[in-house]
Amino acid sequence: MRTCSSANLWGGAPPGLAGVTDQARDAMLLTVFVFVGIEGASVYSRYARRREDVGVATVLGFLSVLCLLVLVTTLSYAVLPRAELAALANPSMAGVLEAVVGPWGRVFVSAGLVVAVLGNFLSWVLLAAEVMRSAAGSATMPAAFARENAREVPAAALWASTLAIQALLVVAHFAEHAFTLALKMTSAMALVPYLLVGAYGAKLAYTRETYGADPRGRGRDLVVGALATAYAAAMIHAGGPRFLLLSALLYAPSTLLYAVARREQGRDLFASVPERVAFGAIAAAAAGALYALATGAMSL
Repeated sequence: MRTCSSANLWGGAPPGLAGVTDQARDAMLLTVFVFVGIEGASVYSRYARRREDVGVATVLGFLSVLCLLVLVTTLSYAVLPRAELAALANPSMAGVLEAVVGPWGRVFVSAGLVVAVLGNFLSWVLLAAEVMRSAAGSATMPAAFARENAREVPAAALWASTLAIQALLVVAHFAEHAFTLALKMTSAMALVPYLLVGAYGAKLAYTRETYGADPRGRGRDLVVGALATAYAAAMIHAGGPRFLLLSALLYAPSTLLYAVARREQGRDLFASVPERVAFGAIAAAAAGALYALATGAMSL
């Protein structure tokens, strides 16, 4: 077991620090995918009795996922050589536990996976609908998505997000590596909002907007915003242009929803030059992705 741990630690290369940077870069998008969803508490913050609970829930969620990630990775690398881990069928953790305790380990992990997937499916459907409802409430999506039925559920947002997810699953089915595509696309699309949120937070702290006469915490918020922006930018760079271009294929058509919202309000589609430039960049990236897919220069 100690031999497996030592060999896996260096990624199959001779012991040394030369390959650590490459290993870290290759794992960045995977790490982002693992932590996607810890912002769920803030998405549903309108239901919180105390605002402080939102921050506590987010931090506890992050620490819980981090502990599970470290434990699962450490256990796997301590049980089997890297080549055998790579050859395991999904869910690979079932094969790892089978190697430790026997056949019942595979059954145990597989049953747990079914429960986890069902819970994840429910949570992500609700989160996606709530994001659309919140966007409609701030007038950046059509007002219909903010309307709730008799059970206080944003039905239109729920239907729209569910249909979009089903369409993405159909497209992913035709990919050569469907799970890897979904994983890295999810990470790449999450990083763009992370980058914008971090940059906007840093901008508010720098310009002192929203702080009023009480500037306490502005310096801390500026540091946190700057670090978040730098982190998201580094993750996007590490992920490479491929998945960023593919994500533009989803961002560009989604601008139609924003256009409908602006028309409902009787306002111009783009209120400033930076907005036009941003849309132009997204449209150009989407066109480039379509051309690359059509010519075979890039594949799903």
